[in-house]
Amino acid sequence: MPDTLSTPTPETTATDRPPIRTAWPGQCFGCSRHNPHGLQLQFVPTATGCRTRCAVPDYLCGFDGIAHGGITSLLLDEVAAWTMAVQLGQLGLTAELTAQYHQPVRTGADLVVEGTLVSHDATKAVVRSTVHSAAGALLAEAESTWVLTTLSRFAEIMDVPVATLEEFFDALQTELQRHRSDDNR
Repeated sequence: MPDTLSTPTPETTATDRPPIRTAWPGQCFGCSRHNPHGLQLQFVPTATGCRTRCAVPDYLCGFDGIAHGGITSLLLDEVAAWTMAVQLGQLGLTAELTAQYHQPVRTGADLVVEGTLVSHDATKAVVRSTVHSAAGALLAEAESTWVLTTLSRFAEIMDVPVATLEEFFDALQTELQRHRSDDNR
């Protein structure tokens, strides 16, 4: 496998969908297509969250052949953030993430990373995230608590115009509607 992150691909079962085409407008290491050094993850909506398929490149190892634990945590955190965007139409800030590492996450191996919205109210959300091998073995999991905030507050933190985030969410909602329409065919 090449020493770059593989582009996530849709699964081959009838219930699968192509990834969300809406791109995060910033430089996020996890998902931005604008960050040439990042993972450039793409997500597929699910009934309760979202998922991605990827492989961690060798240069992001801790020990040779094993993904650095911080990168595994990043995968768990990133899918949780996208789960909130997809399910709630909101952004959040990670308040807490508790991860368990069950088996080594091998570099170059195909992975399935999935997030599920567990609960939420007006100010916080809880998301469960998992990393599985392509064969289905649970490699790592996390539960994270997120502080939900307004787009204007997020724009202030990111130092971008609110309109940039509004455009992102408008495009995301259009894309999610396309996915729902595809499901009804």
